[in-house]
Amino acid sequence: MRLSLTLVTGVATVVAAFTLAWTAAGAPVACGPAQVGGATVRTWCGPAKATITWAGKTVTIRGGACELVDYQGIEAFTVTVGRYTVPRAKPKFSSFSAAGSDTKPGTYSGWLINFQTPGKQWTLRPTKTTVKITATGAKKGTFSGTLYEGAKTAKGSWTC
Repeated sequence: MRLSLTLVTGVATVVAAFTLAWTAAGAPVACGPAQVGGATVRTWCGPAKATITWAGKTVTIRGGACELVDYQGIEAFTVTVGRYTVPRAKPKFSSFSAAGSDTKPGTYSGWLINFQTPGKQWTLRPTKTTVKITATGAKKGTFSGTLYEGAKTAKGSWTC
């Protein structure tokens, strides 16, 4: 079942809410949220990695997780890699996140994809982004699409 953009955005909101709730609970510094230089930073751990190329730059980010998240009875797949700086603070590290309802091999649109590099956050337009799942369970995938910032393009991949 495909999620509409609204539900995918809702899943991202739920994931962010869990992250903020966990931050308030004071999870361990190594994996989980911590205060770094006055900002809340969420560190993901695990075997997942992502590579992103945009504007002549390529970044590979390691240490992350892939999981199915239940959003009001609908499962969505999420990939979270690196060290995510919670907004209002400028990103301090590199991170990658992707969320969508597609887990079978194939080509899809409507995924929410976001990445951070020190000092900047980047988001791909879900309506102008294509995701290709290359392994069952969305354990591997590629993406390409248009960034909100200046209609630049970005592409990359993830593995779990």
